[in-house]
Amino acid sequence: MNKSIVTMKRCKAGLFTFLLGLLVLGNIFAVHAPAHAASASVKSSVVPHYSVQVPYYSQYQRQLTQNNDCGPAAVAMVEAAFHKGPHTNIAAVRSVIGGSGDTGFADLERAISYYKSSYTEITNAKSPQPAAQILQIQNATKSGHPVIALINAYDFGRNYDGHWIVITGYNPTRNIFYINDPDDQTAKSSNWIVGGPIQVAYNTVSQALYDAPTGSYGIIVNN
Repeated sequence: MNKSIVTMKRCKAGLFTFLLGLLVLGNIFAVHAPAHAASASVKSSVVPHYSVQVPYYSQYQRQLTQNNDCGPAAVAMVEAAFHKGPHTNIAAVRSVIGGSGDTGFADLERAISYYKSSYTEITNAKSPQPAAQILQIQNATKSGHPVIALINAYDFGRNYDGHWIVITGYNPTRNIFYINDPDDQTAKSSNWIVGGPIQVAYNTVSQALYDAPTGSYGIIVNN
C-alpha cells in the first residue's frame, strides 16, 4: 500500500474555506471506506475445492459379470475422461482384462496400459498411513489426475469388502471427497452409502482406504 504525505500549510484562508476543506475530506472517506469492506466480503466467499471431470458409469449394465465389474467400470470412466477412443466402456475393459471374477491392481494396470495411459501406483511404503497416501491422492486430483482407489466397502455400510472407486477431487472447506462409485445399487441397510457421483466425508474415505484388503491404496492415472 502506498502512503501519501499530506503537508499542512499555514495560510490566511477564512473560516469558510477551512470548513469546505473538511467537508470534501469527509466525502472522500465516505466513498472509499465501503469499497474495502465489500472487497473483504468477496474474498471470504471463495471456496477452495477441486475436482477432475470424469463421466460416471454404473457397473450394473445387465452384463453377466456386473457384480465383479467395479474395476473395469473405474478404468472405463477414467479412460473416457481422457477421450481414449470409442471403446472405453465396461465390456471393452473387461475383454482386455479377461476372466469374469474380481480384479486386482495388475488387471487394472494392464487395462490402463492398453489405452496407452501412464500411471503411478500408490503403495503403502510411505508413512504415516493412511495420511501419506491420502495426501498423494489429494495432490493428484488437484493436478488433474483421477485416482482409481481400492476401499473396504464395509466402511461404506455394505456387505462386502474389496471395491474399486474413482476419486475425482477434494473439498478442504467441507472436508469431503468427490467420488465416482460404480456400485449404485439400492441401499440394503440403513447405513449403506449408495454409489454414484457422490460426496463422502474424509474420515469415512480414510478408514475405507486403510481397511482395503491389499497393501496398495490406488492408481493415479496420468493421461
